[in-house]
Amino acid sequence: MVNTSADNSTAPELIPPQLVPGLNGRHVMLASKSPRRRELLGMIVGDFDIADGREVEEVYPLDILAEEVPQYLSRLKAGAYRDLLGDKGIVITADTVVILDGKILGKPHDRHDAIEMLRSLSGRTHTVVTGVTVTSAEASRTIGVHTCVTFDHLEQSIIEDYVDTYRPYDKAGAYGIQEWIGAVGIDFQFELATRKYQNLLEKEEKKREIQEGLIRACDMIDLIIEILRGSKSREQVKNCLVNGVTEGIRFKTEKSRKMAEKLTFTEAQANAILDMRLYRLIGLEIEVLMKEHEATMKHIARYSE
Repeated sequence: MVNTSADNSTAPELIPPQLVPGLNGRHVMLASKSPRRRELLGMIVGDFDIADGREVEEVYPLDILAEEVPQYLSRLKAGAYRDLLGDKGIVITADTVVILDGKILGKPHDRHDAIEMLRSLSGRTHTVVTGVTVTSAEASRTIGVHTCVTFDHLEQSIIEDYVDTYRPYDKAGAYGIQEWIGAVGIDFQFELATRKYQNLLEKEEKKREIQEGLIRACDMIDLIIEILRGSKSREQVKNCLVNGVTEGIRFKTEKSRKMAEKLTFTEAQANAILDMRLYRLIGLEIEVLMKEHEATMKHIARYSE
């Protein structure tokens, strides 16, 4: 084990360790040699160890989707470290793949392989998927994160210079986005356009949610009006609004009755509805109808004599 607490003493901690729930008194271990993962974990965990490297045959079933492979492999790696857990241990394992045209680009075998991978990514959009598994003696949880990355057209000289300088043989897809090629090769205009498009979609989604909410609100208002008009007393209306009791209330349709049976307004909400001017107007309308009904009944009685 190599303790990282000293190395992280001067690194900025974006999230203080005490704010990470459930880590007090736990022994956190990162089962990865990746400097970038070590740096990221150091931002959220004060002290952790780098677990000794263990050989894990990274073989996965051929019938699973490419996007699911990193999660599968991160769980596979976690199994190799279960003996380190004890009562307080937490092991973090991860795996990353680059996917182009539905095919996984793993780590390059040599210089030629790395150059060919980067040539295939040049001027195109691919997907980077990382699977992370957090394992303790009590439980294990796996998550996956997807990112779309677009490269500008990469000149052969740039590709060869990058491979010879950075030797990215330990990186999926033969590149590290945090390195020089990420600064000169990523099409940030595409990323910006993507963000704008996503923001537009989010706004449209919110607009649709508001519209749907208004429709539901209008439907509820119509139902309340129907209950007010079909009830004989204030208490009958209140009992329907709070408890869904529809007995004795006239509804236009059976659908309205079933909707009313599901109502669960609070007492305060029901009182607010009953105190609305709308109820008084409807009450006056009902009162007029009842007076007209009484007058009609008197006329009928007069003619019956």
